[in-house]
Amino acid sequence: MVTLESPGTEDFVWKGTPLSMELNLWNVKEYEGKVLLRFDGEKVEFSAGLSKVEIKSPERYVLGYPEFYYGYKPWERHSARGTKLPTALKDLRVFDVCLKFEVNHEKGLPLNFAMETWLTRGRYQAEASLGDVEVMVWLYHHGLKPGGRKVGEYVVPMELNGEEGGETWELWHAEWGWDYLAFCIKEPIPSGRVKLNVLDFLEIVQDYLKSSSRVRDVGELFFTVWEIGTEFGSPETKRAHFEWSVRDLSLEVIGA
Repeated sequence: MVTLESPGTEDFVWKGTPLSMELNLWNVKEYEGKVLLRFDGEKVEFSAGLSKVEIKSPERYVLGYPEFYYGYKPWERHSARGTKLPTALKDLRVFDVCLKFEVNHEKGLPLNFAMETWLTRGRYQAEASLGDVEVMVWLYHHGLKPGGRKVGEYVVPMELNGEEGGETWELWHAEWGWDYLAFCIKEPIPSGRVKLNVLDFLEIVQDYLKSSSRVRDVGELFFTVWEIGTEFGSPETKRAHFEWSVRDLSLEVIGA
């Protein structure tokens, strides 16, 4: 059993896979209530009952990203012992993710259930800047849109509840201190078992950025991490009651 009840990070091992969990409330100044992030040997679960929330930086919009992850997270300068990441994207031949998840929340709370990686120029960077790329994959969203602007739609293969098919994703792009790209599913999935090949999304990213003057060669960047969790809230959010769980996680990583 690994439990966090306040912001912080702990490592754990799930079916032989080394992972880290972060109770991440990065844009919350203060709050009342309870939060819990826990791994009990069979699932990772998060719950929040927050009130009187005060935001640090309204311009950053969301309040936090409670999550768990595989690999090296640049913003934390942390990885669990035994991870195969970071590795150069060009050397990564397979990165398949399979998980069963469920999200529940109070009506009106903006949030997503999202996964992401940071593609960085250096293997062990401590932040992101011009030339680096953030790539998100939103499996669920409610009252929340990605940053930047919508630049296209793509059908990407994905297995959902045992059935193979393709889902339609909006691609959003923002040019911040780094390049932000988010695949936002058009038909949100609040619960289910999904299996996807992360490299399918990254091939689209490479093609989209091939003419970019900001990112030189996506294939040369380091794939650092795969994060799974929920961004939540807005500058107007004063309370947040929600929960999510992830079961049966498996990762297949070849080439790292």
